Amino acid sequence: MENINREKQWIEEIIETIEWNKKFIEENTIDCYKVFAEFMEDVIKFQDKFSVFGELRNRLNDAFEPPAKDIGDMKAMVWFATHVLPLARTLSVYLQLGSPLGCIAILRFMLETLGRCYFARTVNDVTAGKIKYKKRRKVGNITNLMSLLDEELGTNDIAKKLWMDLSNKWIHSGAKIGEGKLSKQDYRGFAERFKELLKETLKNEKAISPWLFLGFGRYYEQDKKIIEEICEYVSKFRVILNAVRLKRKGV
Repeated sequence: MENINREKQWIEEIIETIEWNKKFIEENTIDCYKVFAEFMEDVIKFQDKFSVFGELRNRLNDAFEPPAKDIGDMKAMVWFATHVLPLARTLSVYLQLGSPLGCIAILRFMLETLGRCYFARTVNDVTAGKIKYKKRRKVGNITNLMSLLDEELGTNDIAKKLWMDLSNKWIHSGAKIGEGKLSKQDYRGFAERFKELLKETLKNEKAISPWLFLGFGRYYEQDKKIIEEICEYVSKFRVILNAVRLKRKGV
């Protein structure tokens, strides 16, 4: 009985946190929910084109090709649309739970995987690293992959800059991108952000944001910029997602 009461209390706290954060986002950010709603519209369009049903529809006028017997043989873009892109629906959940880090991690994973799948033929090619650009050179590391994706899509370094922002400002704790070594002069990532936000919180005697400790919880005044930053990242990812949908002719 004690465990049931404890679980009930925990669930009630989660519900209260979500209600608090929903109200906070509505009152303190500009068009945040609109950005996420438009993003989900883009996701549906992408999945409609590259889903398994979309693949079959694209082949109506061609010879019938049996579906893949193993997921490794599935077309890379179909796999992305049906197994990876659904994670987009969790972004708004993490946002309302008060977990910016959850949003960042998922967004970065989707961006990297989209890049790999764009240049690959099957899921096996993605996992084996058999990713080539225009059949003449290997893609290389993830930074180069994002650069080539921008080159292919004509998106003016949006993919590369987005990936580096998500990495340098959030995911990576201190390694300089491309060099793989730590440097006091180039110490970036979440550890640095954690330090600066904590200093600001203590200096201004504000409530400490729970997400700073890798959890979730209520948003406070100092989180406004963080939420708007995430919305900006989502908007940039939309540009890449739509560019892939329009550029890619088939699966």
